Amino acid sequence: MLQRIQTLFLFASVLLLGSLLFAAIAGTSLILTIVTTAISFISIFLYRRRPLQKKVSYLNIIILLAYQALLLYSFLSAPEGTVLSVNNVIPAIAAIFTFIATIYISKDEALVRSTNRLRKK
Repeated sequence: MLQRIQTLFLFASVLLLGSLLFAAIAGTSLILTIVTTAISFISIFLYRRRPLQKKVSYLNIIILLAYQALLLYSFLSAPEGTVLSVNNVIPAIAAIFTFIATIYISKDEALVRSTNRLRKK
């Protein structure tokens, strides 16, 4: 499980989002942080069911991008002089890590299918 590269990318996403839990503001931001962290964590343990792992990861990417859009909207509607912090960019970085993980999940699934094809002959 941990020796697969996609697991490392998903784990990096969990760590980033987990660090965001300590800085999250109460309300919608906290709820979205908890949901995306939980989905990333659950996705790590779906390594035996790669198609489901890939779908859950895509769902997480969509939620992370929506979360990033919410943070961007709140930043743009904030009063003049508000500074963009690192915490506002973490969901985008986590979405990139999750996207890279889905690429490796697809490669892993293609490898398993090719070995299954060879076994059937």
